[in-house]
Amino acid sequence: MRSPATATTTKQRSSRGTKRRLASFAASLLLASVGMFGLNAAPAQAGYLGGVNMEMACLFQYGVQWNEGLFGNDVMSWKCVDPTCCYLASIDVDRACRTQYNNINAFALYSSYHNPYSWFCAD
Repeated sequence: MRSPATATTTKQRSSRGTKRRLASFAASLLLASVGMFGLNAAPAQAGYLGGVNMEMACLFQYGVQWNEGLFGNDVMSWKCVDPTCCYLASIDVDRACRTQYNNINAFALYSSYHNPYSWFCAD
Protein backbone atom coordinates (compact mmCIF):
# COMPACT_ATOMS: atom_id res chain seq x y z
CA MET A 1 0.00 0.00 0.00
CA ARG A 2 1.23 3.47 -0.83
CA SER A 3 1.72 6.16 1.67
CA PRO A 4 -0.49 9.27 1.34
CA ALA A 5 2.55 11.35 0.28
CA THR A 6 3.42 8.89 -2.51
CA ALA A 7 -0.19 8.78 -3.70
CA THR A 8 -0.31 12.59 -3.96
CA THR A 9 3.01 12.74 -5.85
CA THR A 10 1.87 10.03 -8.26
CA LYS A 11 -1.43 11.87 -8.78
CA GLN A 12 0.43 15.15 -9.48
CA ARG A 13 2.73 13.43 -11.99
CA SER A 14 -0.24 11.79 -13.64
CA SER A 15 -2.04 15.14 -13.81
CA ARG A 16 1.03 16.83 -15.34
CA GLY A 17 1.38 14.02 -17.87
CA THR A 18 -2.27 14.35 -18.84
CA LYS A 19 -1.91 18.12 -19.23
CA ARG A 20 1.20 17.64 -21.34
CA ARG A 21 -0.56 15.10 -23.58
CA LEU A 22 -3.58 17.39 -23.94
CA ALA A 23 -1.35 20.34 -24.84
CA SER A 24 0.51 18.20 -27.38
CA PHE A 25 -2.77 16.97 -28.85
CA ALA A 26 -4.15 20.54 -29.06
CA ALA A 27 -0.97 21.74 -30.78
CA SER A 28 -1.16 18.85 -33.27
CA LEU A 29 -4.81 19.58 -33.94
CA LEU A 30 -4.07 23.27 -34.52
CA LEU A 31 -1.24 22.50 -36.94
CA ALA A 32 -3.39 19.99 -38.81
CA SER A 33 -6.26 22.47 -39.15
CA VAL A 34 -3.91 25.21 -40.34
CA GLY A 35 -2.54 22.91 -43.04
CA MET A 36 -6.00 21.68 -44.00
CA PHE A 37 -7.51 25.14 -44.42
CA GLY A 38 -4.48 26.66 -46.16
CA LEU A 39 -3.61 29.16 -43.46
CA ASN A 40 0.06 29.06 -44.30
CA ALA A 41 2.59 31.75 -43.59
CA ALA A 42 2.14 34.79 -45.80
CA PRO A 43 4.47 34.88 -48.81
CA ALA A 44 7.04 37.60 -49.10
CA GLN A 45 5.54 40.73 -50.57
CA ALA A 46 6.05 41.10 -54.30
CA GLY A 47 8.03 44.05 -55.59
CA TYR A 48 6.06 46.46 -57.77
CA LEU A 49 7.62 46.99 -61.20
CA GLY A 50 5.00 49.10 -63.00
CA GLY A 51 2.11 48.90 -65.43
CA VAL A 52 1.71 46.61 -68.44
CA ASN A 53 2.04 47.96 -71.97
CA MET A 54 -0.56 45.87 -73.83
CA GLU A 55 0.41 47.36 -77.20
CA MET A 56 4.00 46.18 -76.75
CA ALA A 57 2.73 42.82 -75.50
CA CYS A 58 0.88 42.26 -78.79
CA LEU A 59 3.88 43.44 -80.80
CA PHE A 60 6.28 41.03 -79.08
CA GLN A 61 3.88 38.10 -78.88
CA TYR A 62 2.32 38.24 -82.38
CA GLY A 63 4.32 40.59 -84.58
CA VAL A 64 4.31 44.15 -85.87
CA GLN A 65 0.90 44.06 -87.56
CA TRP A 66 -0.95 43.20 -84.35
CA ASN A 67 -2.56 45.82 -82.13
CA GLU A 68 -4.13 45.67 -78.70
CA GLY A 69 -7.87 46.00 -78.26
CA LEU A 70 -10.22 46.14 -75.33
CA PHE A 71 -13.35 44.04 -75.82
CA GLY A 72 -15.13 44.29 -72.48
CA ASN A 73 -14.96 45.74 -69.02
CA ASP A 74 -12.67 43.41 -67.10
CA VAL A 75 -9.00 42.47 -67.00
CA MET A 76 -9.54 39.50 -69.33
CA SER A 77 -10.98 41.72 -72.05
CA TRP A 78 -7.60 42.68 -73.55
CA LYS A 79 -6.91 40.94 -76.87
CA CYS A 80 -4.45 41.27 -79.70
CA VAL A 81 -6.09 42.06 -83.03
CA ASP A 82 -4.84 41.06 -86.46
CA PRO A 83 -5.60 44.07 -88.71
CA THR A 84 -5.78 41.95 -91.90
CA CYS A 85 -8.81 40.12 -90.54
CA CYS A 86 -10.88 39.98 -87.41
CA TYR A 87 -8.76 37.46 -85.59
CA LEU A 88 -8.38 37.98 -81.83
CA ALA A 89 -5.64 36.41 -79.74
CA SER A 90 -5.17 36.33 -76.01
CA ILE A 91 -2.35 38.20 -74.30
CA ASP A 92 0.05 36.33 -72.06
CA VAL A 93 0.32 39.10 -69.47
CA ASP A 94 2.96 37.28 -67.40
CA ARG A 95 5.12 37.02 -70.51
CA ALA A 96 4.46 40.70 -71.24
CA CYS A 97 5.82 41.59 -67.79
CA ARG A 98 8.93 39.46 -68.23
CA THR A 99 9.61 41.03 -71.64
CA GLN A 100 8.73 44.62 -70.73
CA TYR A 101 10.89 44.66 -67.59
CA ASN A 102 13.56 42.25 -68.86
CA ASN A 103 13.07 40.23 -65.68
CA ILE A 104 12.59 36.45 -65.73
CA ASN A 105 10.97 36.62 -62.28
CA ALA A 106 8.32 39.17 -63.27
CA PHE A 107 4.66 38.23 -63.23
CA ALA A 108 1.34 39.99 -63.77
CA LEU A 109 -1.26 40.95 -61.18
CA TYR A 110 -4.32 43.15 -61.20
CA SER A 111 -5.88 45.21 -58.45
CA SER A 112 -9.49 44.94 -59.62
CA TYR A 113 -10.96 42.29 -61.91
CA HIS A 114 -13.59 44.74 -63.15
CA ASN A 115 -11.01 47.37 -64.15
CA PRO A 116 -9.14 46.38 -67.32
CA TYR A 117 -6.57 49.10 -66.62
CA SER A 118 -5.56 47.65 -63.25
CA TRP A 119 -2.89 45.25 -64.56
CA PHE A 120 0.61 45.72 -63.16
CA CYS A 121 3.87 43.79 -62.99
CA ALA A 122 5.72 42.58 -59.92
CA ASP A 123 8.62 40.32 -59.08
